[in-house]
Amino acid sequence: MIVLTAAGDRRDMDLVRLGQIVGNHFDEVVLFEDACNRGRADGEVTRLLREGMSAGTRVQKVDEFRGELVALEATLGRLLPGDMGLLMVDEVERSLTWLENRISQPSA
Repeated sequence: MIVLTAAGDRRDMDLVRLGQIVGNHFDEVVLFEDACNRGRADGEVTRLLREGMSAGTRVQKVDEFRGELVALEATLGRLLPGDMGLLMVDEVERSLTWLENRISQPSA
């Protein structure tokens, strides 16, 4: 599973190609938009990523969230022992601090 966003100031063709690469290599994808739109309308980055994923041969499930930490929480709640999760975040320090706090909490 991959948690993914992309900066809005990338070329359309690069966002589509990124989506295609992800769609060829991951079963599940969690997309989010947050602070990285960089001049694009809400939903435009995820639309372009999805366009590329539609050509992917592996992806089976794609979910979208508004907010980086919301996407991370949803993903961590789904991972099972032995699963691999790749987290491609925009606000690295904030997300790392959140992950450290989340992981250090005792399981409910």
